[in-house]
Amino acid sequence: MSTSQEFVNELVQMDFALEAKKQVVEDWGGDVPESLLFSALGKAIANNLRQLPPDQQAQIFSHIETGMQSTNANLKTLVATGLLESLTSQATKTPELKTLINAYLGVESRRYLVALQRWHDGV
Repeated sequence: MSTSQEFVNELVQMDFALEAKKQVVEDWGGDVPESLLFSALGKAIANNLRQLPPDQQAQIFSHIETGMQSTNANLKTLVATGLLESLTSQATKTPELKTLINAYLGVESRRYLVALQRWHDGV
């Protein structure tokens, strides 16, 4: 996977992600800012993760980690600042969701979120 479109295409194979994409396109038309789309996908993951079987949960986070390891700087930025930040923002509202996300985060994803938290904390 080397582009943001490939990343999204892989993720929207799951019904909830496809619905999130359709909603954003319906709201914005065909020219959806990619950061907004990735943010909507992060929120959709947060809202649906607990209802998914463990293998699909693991698949999602493996996909996110692949995006975070990408050599495509645009894709990596969209995954980090769009999807991951939206996902973790939702998780702060539900300790159970935060625990679940922490169980699946990959090395690069966790590294980014730890650095972001340090920044928020002023460290």
